[in-house]
Amino acid sequence: MSWRIPGPAGDVRPPGHISFDPVSPTAIRIREILLEILQDPIEGEDPLAEAELDSLALEQLVDHLETEFGVELENEDLTPERLGDLTALAALVDDRAAA
Repeated sequence: MSWRIPGPAGDVRPPGHISFDPVSPTAIRIREILLEILQDPIEGEDPLAEAELDSLALEQLVDHLETEFGVELENEDLTPERLGDLTALAALVDDRAAA
């Protein structure tokens, strides 16, 4: 069973819209990590918006983020809004790393 990560509640972006900040090195690295975990080609800039991540993939992602960026992510940090958008997840990681 897999879990489709939804976009933010009330999301009014057109279908296929990709929220990706190409300037953010964190977002770029998270994208690379996701592609390694998923091992399947994903179309578009944002694998979080495009992929169906099962619980194992989510656990692997969190483990990679905590290890690579030296952050601790709590369950309450991992909302569908953050996990459904690469830019939002990168901002969370950056905020935790700066703290």
